Amino acid sequence: MRITTAGLVNTPFDQPITYHYLPAYGYSAYISGMGPVLKIETDDSLDQSASDTVLQFKISEIGYSTSTSWKNGLLGLDVFPELPEGLDVYLERLTTPTRATLELQSVNKTFVKLPITLIPCWHWPHSREARISVAAHVLPGEEMIQRIANAASATYTKKTGSSPLSDLIGAGKPDAARTSMKAVYDWLIENTSIAYDAPRPVFDEWCKASYQEIRPPHRLITHPWELQGAANCLDMTVFLASVLEALGLKPLVFFTGGIEEAPNHGFLGCWRERTHRFRPILTGHRALKERVERGEILVLESTGVCQGPRRLDFEAAQKRSQDFFNKTDEIHAVDIAAARPPYGAVRPMLIPDEPVVRQAYGQARDLADEFALKHGETIHILYGLCAAKGEITSWLMASCGSSAENVREIIARHLPRGKSGGKGAVSRKDTRNAEICRNTARSNARIAGSSVVRESDLLWAILENPSRNVGRILEAAGCPHLVAIETLHRRFRRPGEMTESRTLRSATDLGRESEQDPGPEADQEERR
Repeated sequence: MRITTAGLVNTPFDQPITYHYLPAYGYSAYISGMGPVLKIETDDSLDQSASDTVLQFKISEIGYSTSTSWKNGLLGLDVFPELPEGLDVYLERLTTPTRATLELQSVNKTFVKLPITLIPCWHWPHSREARISVAAHVLPGEEMIQRIANAASATYTKKTGSSPLSDLIGAGKPDAARTSMKAVYDWLIENTSIAYDAPRPVFDEWCKASYQEIRPPHRLITHPWELQGAANCLDMTVFLASVLEALGLKPLVFFTGGIEEAPNHGFLGCWRERTHRFRPILTGHRALKERVERGEILVLESTGVCQGPRRLDFEAAQKRSQDFFNKTDEIHAVDIAAARPPYGAVRPMLIPDEPVVRQAYGQARDLADEFALKHGETIHILYGLCAAKGEITSWLMASCGSSAENVREIIARHLPRGKSGGKGAVSRKDTRNAEICRNTARSNARIAGSSVVRESDLLWAILENPSRNVGRILEAAGCPHLVAIETLHRRFRRPGEMTESRTLRSATDLGRESEQDPGPEADQEERR
């Protein structure tokens, strides 16, 4: 958003200052290298006697602060401040839109206050400045995306007797891009059941800006083993772009509508040749139309794979997307490859945690701080899950004859206090077992083809963690450890069992392990 100080009172300069900021700011913008404030501009005729005056931008809610002055020559150039440590974690785990205020100060006086909304992880802001961050939602390395790319390639090879798609692309075959797009598109039509679900853009009254959720793979295909789900045009376009990039192609995300506003529609594009390009945002309707007509850019209506009246075969989906260039003059695109390093700064988003998992980790940290403990333990994470009131955790504890509240109280009652004995200490490092627990939860998610750590993934990681304290706490709460494992297994099978012939370790074997006395070192292991 472009804002000017013209007409404002109590400003340190007579001339107006113009600055660009993101009224809706989230994780995708952060990992695209953007701070909330992007650029400051001013008239060249600005009185140079004010060259020592410092302008400072602050968002106290997230500890954001950056400053500039005429003397250091930053005005008129992009501003890239150091973002607060831990802001990435905060934004990644944000589950609901959060109001904040951007303050512009000079000489310790605030003369501009602007509303800004911190948006949840998978939401994408519609502002022109943040349009490029849609590339952060394209996830070529995601487990499910890789699986679909490999399956489409194997099916194509089996049908045609040709080389795998990645080999065709790598060899630079003239028609490799179209062949790959068709192979992926046809595979999705034949093997998935994706319903069309209309987009739900949000106009935020607080910051006067719009944004929308882009479903990641685990939200688009909610039943990964049956390949069923729902998507809108942008969801499906980003999904297909992820598969094409995973194969080695250079996809584009096309938008209809003005670049300053929420897009009307999204559809897929792909460069026919894999040469290097350096412009991440492509505007200019006529130039884009000519490239499509010459076959330099291939385009595709992404929702053609959806079930029902929207379903189209590959050729019809191509024709539908080409027609957009005749129906509107407002078309632009984000070139995903040009947005990536080393040319751009936009990397794919990392695997996040489900809201209840984020809350559990936050509660675990709060507990360690409250008891002034230097290290986070696995039982703190168990406490966090119980405190977050996750449905699966509450169900599991009740099914085993206890309750989440009971487990939580027993943990708090048995925790020793740190030397300071008061609230406010920071747990700087997890124990080895707690670190194993977090990493195992992520591994569980990836094994299941999910791009998010779910509550069941974390529960499995806790119950099968080497910590002895987990078993002791559960026993004390009237929820036997083995019973908890068997109960969870009956409803949520261990990760990997959907595709592999694996069986749960027998209760007898687990019993033998628990009976073995690991020695005095085991009790200390949890706090190392």
